[in-house]
Amino acid sequence: MPAAHYDFNVDQGSTFKMTLDLYDSANALVDLSNYSAEMQVRRSYTDDKMVCQLTSNWPYGCLGPGASGEFKKGEGVFGYTGGIVLNYQGSTGKILLEIDNKTSYWGFKGPRLFYDLKLTNNADLSVSTIIRGKVRTSPTLINTNRSGIDYKPFVVDRRPFYNLDFAVGNKGIDDWRMTSDDTQQTNPDATSGVISDPQDAARTAVEVTMQREYERGFRRFNLRTPMGARTGVTGGNALPSASWSAGDPNLGTWSDLTNITTVKSGGPIFEYPFTTTGIRMSLDETAATADRQQSFINFLKPWIDSKKTAGDPVQVYIYDGYQLAFHDTAQTDPAKGNLAMVGINDSNWSGDAVLLFPLPDFSKSSHVEFRENEVIPWRDQVGISGFIVDAASNAGDTAGNQGVARAPGYFDFYRTRGLDVIGEAVPMIIGDGGTYDLNPDLYKMTPYVGYGGGTADGITGNFWGNRNWRTILPSITDSEIHMVVQWGWQGATGGINHEYWNGTTYDWAGITAEIKQAHDNGFIVDAGFGPYLSSNSPAEEVKRSIVLDYISELGSL
Repeated sequence: MPAAHYDFNVDQGSTFKMTLDLYDSANALVDLSNYSAEMQVRRSYTDDKMVCQLTSNWPYGCLGPGASGEFKKGEGVFGYTGGIVLNYQGSTGKILLEIDNKTSYWGFKGPRLFYDLKLTNNADLSVSTIIRGKVRTSPTLINTNRSGIDYKPFVVDRRPFYNLDFAVGNKGIDDWRMTSDDTQQTNPDATSGVISDPQDAARTAVEVTMQREYERGFRRFNLRTPMGARTGVTGGNALPSASWSAGDPNLGTWSDLTNITTVKSGGPIFEYPFTTTGIRMSLDETAATADRQQSFINFLKPWIDSKKTAGDPVQVYIYDGYQLAFHDTAQTDPAKGNLAMVGINDSNWSGDAVLLFPLPDFSKSSHVEFRENEVIPWRDQVGISGFIVDAASNAGDTAGNQGVARAPGYFDFYRTRGLDVIGEAVPMIIGDGGTYDLNPDLYKMTPYVGYGGGTADGITGNFWGNRNWRTILPSITDSEIHMVVQWGWQGATGGINHEYWNGTTYDWAGITAEIKQAHDNGFIVDAGFGPYLSSNSPAEEVKRSIVLDYISELGSL
């Protein structure tokens, strides 16, 4: 049926709310429970930019102009509460439109604007314009601060990170590589976070691990794969960028390399692993599906807020992947819930894999849509400070000097949304004689982290040990290069302690001297391990804690 026509008034600088009732051709109210909505407001029908965009992601669905004024889809910034609510207050067919006062002040400078409101049927993806018309605006004399989030410039911060892993692969690919039942266990209504009665992995991580390391002196935290991954030979070899949507228990279209093109058309759907017992429902009849996203909202956000209120704030980052994921090669359908992808350096990254797992290009609205789905909820609903992005070492190489040319603006995507961004790994070049050095064109663009197995020399797969780190001297004034050190149980390969274990004891002086040299060279040394908490080896626990204390103390020098 043709779109209705309706004109309405907005007072500039005021919150605007309007409700509509949608009827079908039989004059019956339309159930909108399986629909999404979008409204765009422009200065003219021919203008390619907007002054306001509303989506059904209420209360985070009102976007207005940032510093650049009018904006293209995916480039607007948030003000306050707003957006579109379908079946508003439980009433079938009722639609709420809400525009916050900042957006109306900076966007509605009229006197006349144009809008249309579209609905998308999520079952068949058909789109219908249901109403359009003019917006008349009335000016205000009262100034309102510009809508949205301030730009977050790169400012060197030499404090170390404490890294916390949720998924290291111990439970296997079907459990999204979670570490244990405890890291899978999810219960947003949990009343306990202690290890003896964990109930919820997010709560335990916050109240036990992060609080313990906060008391040790760490103020920056990196959460790796909090929603899991499906990396493996068949599933894909690169960490997912879908670090938020994968935790939605109702999504139903979780994908990896094997099913990304079929999961929406009858192909296999992976089992959601986050349950009240930490065991998948197919294996535990007592388990119930639980909302992993809500757990982080309920337990991580209050902890972050409490530190800010106390005047001693923390920074929490999410670690995820650089490349994006789409269900289709035309890149029109962002793959929410994608759990693994083919990396650019993988031999299988060719043909359709390049189109399904492309390098980010934020001049494309679908790329913006994918990434915003994953970063904005972490920012607005949890309060995190930024992202550490795996395989983003060459994200600033727009000239293609290191291989494939990258689209401009990658780091600014985050910064214009008020987020910090750190690249992994560190951009390097090989000089004369086969020695490594920092890439002078890239390494000062943003912070970077080399996430390797300690700093011991010559160990295969060890980022820093293979790159003559002892001769590299990062600037401490305009660069921020992190060296993550790990610990191997009783001197196992892959930890900083490997070369300092004689089978019985550790060379404490040797370990701390190596860490001190890295710090003095200009690196920020991060902790990629935690204390050993078992009573089986008290000496192991003591030494680990001493090293963690030392790393934390170096960060204050």
